[in-house]
Amino acid sequence: MNSAEQPIYILNQHKPRAIIPKILSLLVLSIIFYSGLVLNLSLVNIAESTETTIKTVSVLVLLVIVILGIIMAVMKAAKPYLFYNNRISWNNKELYYNAITNTIPQKNFVDTIFKTYSITAGEKFQLQHIPDQLNLQNYLQQLITYNRQ
Repeated sequence: MNSAEQPIYILNQHKPRAIIPKILSLLVLSIIFYSGLVLNLSLVNIAESTETTIKTVSVLVLLVIVILGIIMAVMKAAKPYLFYNNRISWNNKELYYNAITNTIPQKNFVDTIFKTYSITAGEKFQLQHIPDQLNLQNYLQQLITYNRQ
């Protein structure tokens, strides 16, 4: 990859779609974990001070995990898809247009809520959190056709 090469198109992900579901899943899993911990502590006979220490440490550990998860989700959502003359690049992954096997948009329940879609373009390359307003399928088809000539 030529570091001086400029992308012909930059596609930013829909950030709320990328971040909000991650935050919600981290919070729900943390609540489940903490509830299980409290239930187990109530069934075991230990000193109250030890129980308080365990609960405090577990809350702190969960907070660190949730905060790190949120930071990682924000950083991942901030990375755009870069379209070059012969490839797509994202997060140090590249997919050449001649290797694209699919351009069909896919939606799941969360995509419907946030009005986004994704395209599994290659075996290990997925364009995610694309706003519905963008017709990326036609653009990809044009790039594939252009590169095959």
